[in-house]
Amino acid sequence: MQQLMPRLARSKVFRLLIAALLATALILGIRAVLDGKKPQSLNPNTVQQMMAGPPPGDEGIEMSETLASDHPFIYAGIHLEKIYELNLNSRTFTADGEIWLEWRPEVDDLLKRNGTNPADLITFANRIETWDSVLEPTTDGPQELKNGKRQLLFHFSSRFYDDAVDFRRDPFDVLRVPIIIELEPLWTSKQEIDLRLLPEPSNNNLVGSLGSLSGYQIKEARFTPYMNRSANSMGTWTRPQFSQVRLEITYQSNLWPGIVNWIIPLMIINSIVLMAPSVEGTLSDVRLAIPSTALLTLIFCSSLITRLSPN
Repeated sequence: MQQLMPRLARSKVFRLLIAALLATALILGIRAVLDGKKPQSLNPNTVQQMMAGPPPGDEGIEMSETLASDHPFIYAGIHLEKIYELNLNSRTFTADGEIWLEWRPEVDDLLKRNGTNPADLITFANRIETWDSVLEPTTDGPQELKNGKRQLLFHFSSRFYDDAVDFRRDPFDVLRVPIIIELEPLWTSKQEIDLRLLPEPSNNNLVGSLGSLSGYQIKEARFTPYMNRSANSMGTWTRPQFSQVRLEITYQSNLWPGIVNWIIPLMIINSIVLMAPSVEGTLSDVRLAIPSTALLTLIFCSSLITRLSPN
């Protein structure tokens, strides 16, 4: 009878733990369902939005021969020399490099007709801290090439914001770092001249040797065109769309640090819990304390990770 009592006590403890886990999973599931069914409030500015056109956002552009023949365009190239000061909490990073623009004589005529200095053609759409930012031509004016085109080289050093950071798969996540170059003058928008920025076809060396990040490996680098609809009308009846080119570098996190820091500690805690039934029957107090101690350890680890991880 005395031997039967510890067994009954242990079975009750395990049943309580299983019931607690099931209740927690049920609460989280109900909360997710309720969050997904929250009613969306009506926008009081619906009429104004309909007059202004579709909501602000980005539209991917596929490269084709007709794209260059149907629109006046400027070829853009970029070389990222180095990237540093990555801060996942603020989703910011600093990058240095060069940008160059090439355009035909007909685009040069458009610049003169609209009184635009070629040095003021482009800006960074995701740049922050402009007081410490550099985007300036390396020469006094555009250089004329042998084929009749004009070329202007810029040097940049700036801090950028990355709104595409996603931590749902952390620490085995993929980090995408964008540098967004956009035409700035209003007359270049789609609603007026529809001047396009297109990636230079021969621009293959996008990232230099200092473009790596500690703990990550470069998986891919792309330089692609986009159309961006502005969030405000800028004094016009519709929201203007401006042409963009984006350098998007994809970094893959290294697997080994994630396994050492995350998987192995979890395996150790689980193995201790699984070894609890093998403890001698005379140590019943120890056998009962092991599962609860492991559960508290997991709770404290989860709280620490939540506090230290970027939001």
